[in-house]
Amino acid sequence: MFVQFLRAWPLLAFSPATFADPSDCWSFRRSRALCCYDLARKEACFSSVEDMERCCGDPVSRHIHEMIYQLLPPDDPQVPFLARLRSVHSHKSHVAAAFFVHEFLKQALLELKFVENHTILGELPFMRTAFQVALRYFLCLHVLHRFLRTPRFVQAILRREDLLWSGFTRIYFAAWGARDFCRCVEAGEFFSRTGAQLLQAGVGRAHFPQVFLNSSSIEHQALSLQNCRLHTDMDLEAGSIVRTAFFSQCIPGDLSTLLSLLHGCILEQDLTKVLLLHEGIFQLATFAQDCLDIRTWEFSVRDAALHYARLVWLLLQNAGQQNRVIFGARLQKRIAWARRSSLFGQRLSSPGTGSAWYSQCGPHTLHLVQLLSPSHNQTRHGPLCTEFGRFWLYLNHLPRPVEELQADSTNSDSGCEAEATAPVLLVIPITMSWEANPWHHLHWWIPVIWYSKIFLQLQERDTDVALVFPHAETDWAISTAEGRKLDWNFRGHTEPSIWSILQHDFPFKTEEAMMHWRVDSKNLLGLHADLLKWISERPARPLAKYYGCSYGRVILGLPSLRSFLQTPQLTCAKLDQVKQWVQGTPGFNRQTSQPSAAGLTLAVLQRPQQDGRRIQNYDEVMDFVSRNFKLQIKEVEGLSHGTPWVEQFRQFVDADILLAVHGAGLAWLWALRRGGAVVELRSQSSPVWLQCSDLWNNDYSQIFGGLARLAGIHHLCTRPHDVKGSLKEARLSNIGDMSDADAYNHSDDVFVALPKAESILHSAISIVHGEPLPCLNYHWWI
Repeated sequence: MFVQFLRAWPLLAFSPATFADPSDCWSFRRSRALCCYDLARKEACFSSVEDMERCCGDPVSRHIHEMIYQLLPPDDPQVPFLARLRSVHSHKSHVAAAFFVHEFLKQALLELKFVENHTILGELPFMRTAFQVALRYFLCLHVLHRFLRTPRFVQAILRREDLLWSGFTRIYFAAWGARDFCRCVEAGEFFSRTGAQLLQAGVGRAHFPQVFLNSSSIEHQALSLQNCRLHTDMDLEAGSIVRTAFFSQCIPGDLSTLLSLLHGCILEQDLTKVLLLHEGIFQLATFAQDCLDIRTWEFSVRDAALHYARLVWLLLQNAGQQNRVIFGARLQKRIAWARRSSLFGQRLSSPGTGSAWYSQCGPHTLHLVQLLSPSHNQTRHGPLCTEFGRFWLYLNHLPRPVEELQADSTNSDSGCEAEATAPVLLVIPITMSWEANPWHHLHWWIPVIWYSKIFLQLQERDTDVALVFPHAETDWAISTAEGRKLDWNFRGHTEPSIWSILQHDFPFKTEEAMMHWRVDSKNLLGLHADLLKWISERPARPLAKYYGCSYGRVILGLPSLRSFLQTPQLTCAKLDQVKQWVQGTPGFNRQTSQPSAAGLTLAVLQRPQQDGRRIQNYDEVMDFVSRNFKLQIKEVEGLSHGTPWVEQFRQFVDADILLAVHGAGLAWLWALRRGGAVVELRSQSSPVWLQCSDLWNNDYSQIFGGLARLAGIHHLCTRPHDVKGSLKEARLSNIGDMSDADAYNHSDDVFVALPKAESILHSAISIVHGEPLPCLNYHWWI
């Protein structure tokens, strides 16, 4: 179901057709929103009294009795729940309201505990009743929150509500083990773009209902293209939506796409689908309550619950004597997602309900411990965060008094393989350890320098470095693709739980895989060697080599630098600190130079022939640039072969403009001179859902646009093969199956039209000579 929904995802670039007669619209398989809100019939769509758009067609009437009662748990026939709720609401007693809300929160917690205690490892239990009792609590909270006058009681309720959200997570952990539902590794840029579109539409903002029903607004036009009618009720049932969690590793992105579809269904006045989607969105959101970053996605899992409860109450309140509700423009406006009450401003302790996502990432510290070889009584630590999301580390360790630690350091029988141990062991999670990929390694390069050298100011002699790694068989493309073949009786997860557990040794030990970690007598052989020698005077080794060793402090993980799907823990100012610290290291020998009108430096990254993603007419472009611009051109090559870290840094630190085809080498944009600019080139075959707008500082939802925003560097993404633009020529890749052959070829070369190159470089030079971007927090221009 959900794969089909992704394939039907519309693009903002498409324009709706107009039809003189609504019946024509239906015959062309268009949505009702396009008939009802057609700009050609604008006069008929507005009330003569108010400047508010109303539906051109007749309001839709729906019988809601059965629809609502199926959402709630079985009722006591003697004292029906809804009758009690209406009674408490009518009496307006704060004591009765407090008791009522507390009663049903307690029942929800008991039900979740019951389900957790009966959960079998490897099989998700049936959660219908748990979801129903949770809805009943949120319905009570929504209806009665204005009568809860005592702030202390409200805070007490919210503290207990934390237990409700964590109760869902404990059930999922008991069934499937520790895992991250917010990795968004596969199709990450698609989902990030989807989230950005949702923000641009204003969903959740206080003003959203006004623009939502106004056909002249871009927000309305975008949401009216969702084609709700193409999805059957069965596709949108909560059970179908929740099955997304059985294979998805990007539930925040799934929720964003569902929220867009939801508002398309509101515009089409399909009340059944609106109710089904609210139910499914709430249930799916419970899987992401411990990882959804509300600063990036701009909605929380509580929003899903509260909007769901508000919808149910609105339908109950608007139902007539025959239990029918008129789904007209007034109800459309009230159902649209907008935070109307103080309930939406409450912040709870989990990331998905309000706390900072990265607060869970650590670093985590153990004091006075001896590390032992793995056993059955290992302790789970974490999460440790990387560019691939969250991982957990199992350790077998014993507490050690200070006196014993001192004895262990000189005792050869302790089992420790290290020649000498330091007071501190720094444990670093490493992804893609077998590659020289700057994009992946950037996520530990910068954090380890900032945290160990600038924040903690650890000395090399006092620090050992241990490396841990994701499982060698990890492949989220495979586990995600498996979701299309699931049997309805399947209750497991396509991603093995071991993929979320960090391993204590290198995943691959071939000569090619290990070359980036080796050092010679000068400590300069491997890609990482000269960076790691700043951290420790002893070589970094896998954690397995430290069994038996004792330490005063064991530091697990690093601050998160994940910058386009979640809010990074490190800020622009901290990246500047790292850059300045590296430039100040002994022997760096940087010759400082200031940019001038005749002396800007252009760094051009060209990959080797076998790596692909090259500038196809490179010589022609370089000749054109040298003849028409007063730029010092620096050609950058060899990054994919593991050029030592400091040498790579030197190639970018004095550059003002970086020009490169989309790829890992663009990760070095953070090292550019302050106020610099980066031009990212996309191939003609790249799909249009990859946002590449030809506008400066606009594509923050993409990988390098997000990193540039974090680093305070100007960013432009362009498809340079056509001066007039390339959207109509770039094909729409099959987003539903990113692993198939029909997904676009990432290795395609890029042809740069010379007029386009001229335009790009003129604008880049102009913007570099202008005001530099402010180095503030990550979300400064949202």
